Amino acid sequence: MGGKFLFTGGYVATLDESLGDFPVGAVLVEDGIIQAVGKAQDVKDPEAEVIDTTDGVVIPGMVDTHRHVSMSLTRGIGADQALFHFLSNTYMRWLPATGVEDIQLSALVGALEAIDCGVTTIVDTCESFHSPGHAEAELQGLKDSGIRAFFCFGMAQDQYGDVPSGLPAWKARLSHIEKLHLQHSSPEELTQVALQLSIIGTVPYNLTAAEIKFADQRGMFCCSHSCGVINSETIKDITVRADCGLMLPGHLYIHCTSVTAHELDLIAETGGKVSIAMETDMQMGMGFPPIRECIERDETGPTDPEVPRSPSCSESPSGRFGHEIQHP
Repeated sequence: MGGKFLFTGGYVATLDESLGDFPVGAVLVEDGIIQAVGKAQDVKDPEAEVIDTTDGVVIPGMVDTHRHVSMSLTRGIGADQALFHFLSNTYMRWLPATGVEDIQLSALVGALEAIDCGVTTIVDTCESFHSPGHAEAELQGLKDSGIRAFFCFGMAQDQYGDVPSGLPAWKARLSHIEKLHLQHSSPEELTQVALQLSIIGTVPYNLTAAEIKFADQRGMFCCSHSCGVINSETIKDITVRADCGLMLPGHLYIHCTSVTAHELDLIAETGGKVSIAMETDMQMGMGFPPIRECIERDETGPTDPEVPRSPSCSESPSGRFGHEIQHP
């Protein structure tokens, strides 16, 4: 957004220990870049448009680490459904019937809704796209909104455009995400192409391993829906991933409502992150979010002293992985 703006008079909470907070503060923004933060009496610019924030609170934009903008136009349909009822409708009925233009509109609306709520950065965990056109439409919708986002391309082996299901469709998706990553890899772009792993258990595990390696080699942000069904082994692969040296620093594990203490220790020890969807997890019967358990590990590290360390790049001749993984 071009122009110069001075937000002044409100309580400025910087969330930056080096700056502190300002009960009567001001923020000067020029062409979308913050130029100055401080006391209202100290931050002035006669050329800026003044926006009076008295009696308000000025904070950095919020970050949503788990958002499905492709569902923005249909969210009301499944609002009262349990998880498996919702998934069967979503992946077998709604999304296959969604056109390319609808996907782009849904992404745009979903991103603008986030901005309107004060969320300026999102992790868009994309569905299993049915064609390259659908994938590019959702990416374009995010870009059109002006939001900062990770476009987490959802991997799968379902039919992809004219490519039949199975390994050919999986390879077609991987080839397409590489093309998108190369086209949109500038660090200055607000929307960055990332990768969402195939739903654990829906593809052979060597393909899951190859997806993780693919993202790691290209420095791509990577996420997965993990441990999201209470008292179930569904979408659980934390210990297997650890045994294979596939738990990478910065990987985002979404839900984790059925995660064990040991699995949380593995995530913490390997520098992983957990995204919790509190209302959805409980409303859909997925379980209780492990908020306290995550906070404890963030403050003190793993609770299990026996957690093995995953091999690092310097410890393994095959890179970050404990064994060589061949691309299918």
